[in-house]
Amino acid sequence: MLPQLGSVALQSGEHVGETISRRVAGKSTKPFEYRDKGTMAAIGRHAAVVQMLGGKTMKGRKAQFAWRTVHLALLPTNEDRAKAIVDWAGSELTHQRVGRISVDGDE
Repeated sequence: MLPQLGSVALQSGEHVGETISRRVAGKSTKPFEYRDKGTMAAIGRHAAVVQMLGGKTMKGRKAQFAWRTVHLALLPTNEDRAKAIVDWAGSELTHQRVGRISVDGDE
């Protein structure tokens, strides 16, 4: 059983894409293998938890910094990264939670 985490979804999505490409090309497919990279969660203001491979853990501000760094690295565009940083800065100043929903396309 795999954990219900975004990293599983990302890795399995990439695997599905590769599998489809291989089948279209008439090549054999490979089984899915999940690569555990550790677990991170933001749980509140200046609070996060990180469990790294090997069982080491982090919590508090250091873990929040690590979580934000990884989060920014995984965002697809520089525009998304800039929006996240602005949201986080605003949250620090106003002490309010932020939420953003982006919708592309003509509506």
